[in-house]
Amino acid sequence: MATSKVKPTSDIASGHAIRDADTLLFLGAGASQFAGYHTFRRFGELITDPLVRHLEQLPSQSDETPRLILSLNQALRDMQRPATHDNYLWLLTDYHNFCEKFDTHTGLQDRFPRIRDEIHSFNSTTVTVINDLTQTTFCHYSRRRNTGRAGQEVRSLYEDLASLNSRSKPFLPVFTTNYDLLIEDLFDESRTPVRVPLSNGIPGRVRGGETWSPRAYDDVGIQLHRLHGCVAWFNRTPGQADATVAFDRPERLDGDLLQRLCVMFPGRELQIGRNPHGFAFRRFYSHLLRCRRVVFVGFSFRDDDVMQILLAANAARREALQIIILDPRIEAAEVITNLNGAALRSPFQALVPHDDTIRCLRTDFGAIGCRAQILAHLNLNN
Repeated sequence: MATSKVKPTSDIASGHAIRDADTLLFLGAGASQFAGYHTFRRFGELITDPLVRHLEQLPSQSDETPRLILSLNQALRDMQRPATHDNYLWLLTDYHNFCEKFDTHTGLQDRFPRIRDEIHSFNSTTVTVINDLTQTTFCHYSRRRNTGRAGQEVRSLYEDLASLNSRSKPFLPVFTTNYDLLIEDLFDESRTPVRVPLSNGIPGRVRGGETWSPRAYDDVGIQLHRLHGCVAWFNRTPGQADATVAFDRPERLDGDLLQRLCVMFPGRELQIGRNPHGFAFRRFYSHLLRCRRVVFVGFSFRDDDVMQILLAANAARREALQIIILDPRIEAAEVITNLNGAALRSPFQALVPHDDTIRCLRTDFGAIGCRAQILAHLNLNN
């Protein structure tokens, strides 16, 4: 199916060859917005708006949390950076690291003895706010949503894309940096029959207590790979002493669940070379080498992990990668600017796609009619 004339490669970890896909799908934050999940750009509302927190039935939080988030908003505006979930956490992590250095460097304490107590107090506040943000992240993105007709539209699109790759054995490699469980819920066969099944590395797909394994991916169907983890993934032991990740969907993060939550964000970096994250990143790169096009939904092209893999794969390809972006707010010029910046930071050989290989479809994902518009564009360019 793909234009590259490369033989299928064997995936030792999963025990079977990687099938060549003509089309890949990448789901960014905007891919879940139609279902009521906030993008990280709107995440601050979940912290600072009491009405939103009441409607979302979010847990209680420290009085300091909304106050510090509002201060972070102003700091980010001064730095001309968007007030997003990841940028809140970058600043909080910087604050926490500064406080930790002050606490362990006697030279700093001797130089500024009058502020030592204030530093200790502020460090405690940053840890509390980080934990509140993590609780809010978990509660918001783990909640099931009634997606109605929009959900049927989106699921049908995924199934149609799988059929574009193969009519006899439909399959679609899907990669996401999202933490929510929307795609698992959309393909819940206990609620409604599906044409193409979903596999996500969990035996039984959403069976509690099951351990993630690369062997749990089916050769046929929607193959979901999570690059940054999931609100239903938990390390077997605190501190990530091993690479064993199990699926669970508790109502809240009680006990040691907060420490075992297997999601990757600033201040909570995981070893991305290990399973299951390493498996997802390696699969993403392998497919990008071999596919003809990749469809990005709601991805703003600011994540270096993703952009540098894209740039490295594009440099190693024989033919230019075709990129289709579904987002009503992004244009090709912005994509090129972000990719150029990532190329300057990349330690790998990088090739920025030409603007004639990037097509932006200015449509709201999940809106009625978006499926037909997307398929019409893909079929025209077959």
